[in-house]
Amino acid sequence: GAILSSLLFSIYTNDLPSSVHHSKLESYVDDSKILLSFTVANVDCLKQQLEEDLYLIANSCSENELLINPGKTKYMLIGTRQNLQQLPVDMTINFLNETITPVSFAKDLGMTIDSYLTYDQHITNLVSSCMNSLCQINRVKKCFDKEALTLIVSALVMNKMFYCSTVWSNTSSTNIKKLQL
Repeated sequence: GAILSSLLFSIYTNDLPSSVHHSKLESYVDDSKILLSFTVANVDCLKQQLEEDLYLIANSCSENELLINPGKTKYMLIGTRQNLQQLPVDMTINFLNETITPVSFAKDLGMTIDSYLTYDQHITNLVSSCMNSLCQINRVKKCFDKEALTLIVSALVMNKMFYCSTVWSNTSSTNIKKLQL
């Protein structure tokens, strides 16, 4: 059942990327994102283009009898602090009778991405998760020999640390220090 539903979903959404005019649509399994770059000078066009592409996506999904949950739709503006501060305060967009306001960070494929690509929230979450795992391992460490503990730490802590590390490795030295403690 699960394999067939994934295959059918892929078939139903196969043409979705060609339905947008201004954006680039990226999908992974049942999660889709539309990407649209703009300059501060043409921010007025952004809202119109984004809403138009969202409308086209909604129509395409409707034609294939797929439901979209606008309540789960997130919208993030990514850029430098200087550029984002130049944007108008009201940067909401409308999608399926819902008003969507920009979020400052969102989780995507296990990574928390923020508007400035500092990865501060991701590192905070990562440190918390690793410390939690280490505390749990510490409670049962007497039950295992050194080799088994090394495997457990590798599986429960180091895998988290290395996951997508090439993406967030350009983070601040403050964040790197948090990871080294």
